[in-house]
Amino acid sequence: MTAALDSLPHQVIHGDLTPENVLLRRPGVVAGFIDFDHLPWGLRIWDVAKYASRRLRLRWRQESGVADAARLDHLAGFLRGYHRGNPLEPAEIAALPAAIAAGNLLEVSYLQEISAGTLPRRRMPDHDAILADTIEAAGWHLAHEDAVVARVRSVTALG
Repeated sequence: MTAALDSLPHQVIHGDLTPENVLLRRPGVVAGFIDFDHLPWGLRIWDVAKYASRRLRLRWRQESGVADAARLDHLAGFLRGYHRGNPLEPAEIAALPAAIAAGNLLEVSYLQEISAGTLPRRRMPDHDAILADTIEAAGWHLAHEDAVVARVRSVTALG
């Protein structure tokens, strides 16, 4: 997975661009972003991958009424809009599926460290549910990797 990410462009990024940090004016219209507490230096595609990884989770899909089959449709719409405004390079397109998977796999590790008490962070009341959801999303992504890759490439090829 990390081989796909080697030598991609880096820049200052949000670092935690998740649906929870996007403010909407109304459905589908972004008003702004919050939680700019550290602005790390990282892969240019990391914020896109992090946001996309969260949108593959069951919890969000249940809360918003999105059926399981729609995971890739939502991903496609998000990437289409992003790519129109900020075109991705071919190497970034090729690496994006791995970066999306890494977003959930890294979060699984983070949440497990909190559960084990080895990472001193406040445990939220829904911690176990979020961990289970993140594991499910990572597993779904890895089981459907070919479909994720095909959808990423088809959307970004449209320009």
